[in-house]
Amino acid sequence: VQSKRTQGIAGRLSYTYDNRYIGEFNFGYNGSENFAKGHRYGFFPSIALGYVISEEKFMDPLRSTVNLLKLRASVGKLGNDDIGGRRFAYITTINSNASGYNWGYKGDYYRGGIQEGDYGVADLTWETSVKANVGLEVGLWNALNVQVDFFKEHRTNIFMQRSTIPTQVGYINSPWANYGKVDNHGLDASVTYHKRINKNLELSAHGNFTYARNKIIEKDEPESVKGTYRSITGRSINTLSGAALGVYILHQTPAFRDFLWNGVFHAAQHPGSFGYAVFVVLAVYLGGAVIDSVRDRLVMRPLLASRPVTALCRRLDGYVNEKIPACD
Repeated sequence: VQSKRTQGIAGRLSYTYDNRYIGEFNFGYNGSENFAKGHRYGFFPSIALGYVISEEKFMDPLRSTVNLLKLRASVGKLGNDDIGGRRFAYITTINSNASGYNWGYKGDYYRGGIQEGDYGVADLTWETSVKANVGLEVGLWNALNVQVDFFKEHRTNIFMQRSTIPTQVGYINSPWANYGKVDNHGLDASVTYHKRINKNLELSAHGNFTYARNKIIEKDEPESVKGTYRSITGRSINTLSGAALGVYILHQTPAFRDFLWNGVFHAAQHPGSFGYAVFVVLAVYLGGAVIDSVRDRLVMRPLLASRPVTALCRRLDGYVNEKIPACD
C-alpha cells in the first residue's frame, strides 16, 4: 500500500521597520488525494502584525522599568484532510467479504457475498479553520515577563458521517460530508521571572494558565431533536448527559465505583426509587449537573474528571542554577 500522497507549496514574507513595526505573511497551497479533481486543493493564508511600543521615544523615561511593551495580532486559515483514515473518499468502495449464503444438498457449500461499501462523495473537500489571536507582552525590570493572548477559532466543513439519512435510502454505510461547525475561544497567559543575583546564583520561575471553551454550532441531528434536551447543538463537545454517572467517575476506587454502578446507577434507571434519588443528588453534587425543568434529564458538567469542554491548565517551573523538577 502506497503512503498517503499530498502536494503543495508554501511561502513566507516578513518585514520589520525600525524595530517597532513587524509584519509577516504566510501561505500554503495544498492538495490531497482524498478529494476529487476540482476539490483537491486549498489555499490557506495567514497574516501577523506586531507593534513594539517600548521602542517609541516617549517610552525612554520608563526604559528602566518597562523594558518591553508589545502588541500583536494574527489571523489565519488552516486545512485538514484527515477523514478518519479513509482514503480516496470520492470513490465508492466494494465489500467483497459481505454475508453470503449456503447451498447444496446438506448446505455445506458457502459463497461470500458482495455489497456496496463506503459511498463515494464527489464534492467532499477540506475541513477549514479560521483562527484569530490578539496578544500583549510586557517586560518589567529586565526580569519579569508577562504574556496574555486571547484567541478565537471558527471551524467549518468538519468531516462526519451523516446520521439522519433514513435506512430506506439503501446506504450500507452512511456517507461522509462536510457538515459540522464548531466555535472555540479562550485565553492563554504566562508569567516568567528570571534574575541573576550574582555570578553564582540565578533564579528563574515560570507559570502559565490556559482557558478554552468550545460550542457546537452545527451537527447532523434530526430536526425533531434540535432545540430539545436531547440536542448536542449549542453545547460543548463531549458534553455528558443522561444517566452517565457510573461512566463519569471511573477514576474513583473500585469499591466506590462498584457501589455507584451496582447500587445506584442501575437503580437510577427507575424513577421514584431510592437509588434514583441518590443518583440525582450525587450527580448534582459531584458532576455539577443541571436537571431539566421540563424533562427528567441530566446534563453533566465535569468537575471531577478532566474537562474536554472547558480546559484549565496551570504549570509552574523553577530552578536555582539547575532545573528543579516540576509538574509535567
